[in-house]
Amino acid sequence: MNQISIDMTNTHSRLDLNQTISLSVESNNLEGSSIVVGVSGGPDSMALLHSLNSIKQKYNLSIFGGHLNHGIRPIDADNDQQFVEKIFKKMGIPFLSKKIDLKNNYKHQYTSLENIARIERHNFLFDAASHFNANFVALGHHLDDQAETIMLHIIRGSGLDGIKGMSEISNRKINDKEINIFRPFLAISHQNILKYLCAQNINFQTDSSNYSTKYRRNSIRHFLFPKLETYNPEIKKSLYRLSELVKNDLNFLEEFSINEFNSISEVKQSQITLEINKLLELPDSILFRVIKHSLSLLTDHKQDIEMIHIKMVVNLIKGETGKKIQLPKSLTVSKQYNHLIISTVDKPIYLLPKIDKLFSINVPGTTLIDKWKITTTAQKNILIHDKTQNNDDLVKYISKQNHLYVRKRKKGDKFIPSGMTHHKKIQDFMVDEKIPQQYRDRIPLLVNEKDEILWVVGWRTSETAKLNHHQEGLKINFKLLSI
Repeated sequence: MNQISIDMTNTHSRLDLNQTISLSVESNNLEGSSIVVGVSGGPDSMALLHSLNSIKQKYNLSIFGGHLNHGIRPIDADNDQQFVEKIFKKMGIPFLSKKIDLKNNYKHQYTSLENIARIERHNFLFDAASHFNANFVALGHHLDDQAETIMLHIIRGSGLDGIKGMSEISNRKINDKEINIFRPFLAISHQNILKYLCAQNINFQTDSSNYSTKYRRNSIRHFLFPKLETYNPEIKKSLYRLSELVKNDLNFLEEFSINEFNSISEVKQSQITLEINKLLELPDSILFRVIKHSLSLLTDHKQDIEMIHIKMVVNLIKGETGKKIQLPKSLTVSKQYNHLIISTVDKPIYLLPKIDKLFSINVPGTTLIDKWKITTTAQKNILIHDKTQNNDDLVKYISKQNHLYVRKRKKGDKFIPSGMTHHKKIQDFMVDEKIPQQYRDRIPLLVNEKDEILWVVGWRTSETAKLNHHQEGLKINFKLLSI
């Protein structure tokens, strides 16, 4: 149980923690979401479970539990599982738990036990989210975890992508299984979490492996950070601020890079062609991102695309025509005069994620569908020109009693494009707009409960959804979560 000394000089820990998690739910538009909380039994996940549970009615949240027993510490792990299941039952929270024998089952795998454990956690959380039809999986990573993660990446020589650390909202994919992660504690220190637990009289389990310095993260936690704190007692907060600044810069760089890619590329099934003279005009930071984006579009294994591969492509661009290189995951890159051609035999290339069924979206709120993050915000006296990009638009206000859905096109679809007075087939609209055939089934369509098309996302709203000046409306944004 909790045998940790806690400084209780801050008597507002409960208020601070619940305020922080409430602000996180609000800022990410998660009202009305279904959330699986990953609970190990340790202090961080126990605080997350109780805090989310305390605000669920205020924000209309559906809370579920998930616990994975790795079997690495046989007796302690079984005790943790029994403890967590008892807590779920006491709180009346539906849950899913699972026990595996990680050490014996995976001792012949050619990777670390830590990596196998990470993959198994991901698979379990994916199964739990699917079981409860949940939008998000909530994890208890906090300020100290964020600082340790950033330091690990710095030691490994990471770029900005590593220094940004973890994000409040992110999408994680392993072996074609994707889950949407919610980490509301990233700005909260572990010490404040312990204060919250003490103030609330909440019990938790202590994992003895957290003190073993054979793991690099634990060594950083127990040896490196105490040393760094002699130079700067607020080093963890400083690293957190660094990550926030980096995230802002990265968002700009990624959006700029995608725009550059779109302007100089031609995309066909299994192949991307880029204009070399325009690539060479780009600053190195943008050039590298455009190449990484191009390679990533042709493979589901983005983690296998490393800086060495990007540099190989840059050298190819600057070399003689007719040269060709092979990259991981069956990627081939060749230079043909002014064209860089990237191709694969593994799978067709599509820029947009597949939409294979009808999805209901939260109004107002946030919905994640594959890599789409869909945000809806009700606004009064909204101006009809108040939109910033192709993936923003406005429709007449939809109340909570009505429903909005997203689906792909189907045979016979038609709508009245804004500014017109008659119906037009979606097929004809897409042909007239010169939308490539391979993308047409992947463009989201926003429809109402009558299955009327309100918006061909990124292209045109319908006359049915058109707003008049200063009319109450619903602002909708579709955002791809990653390049």
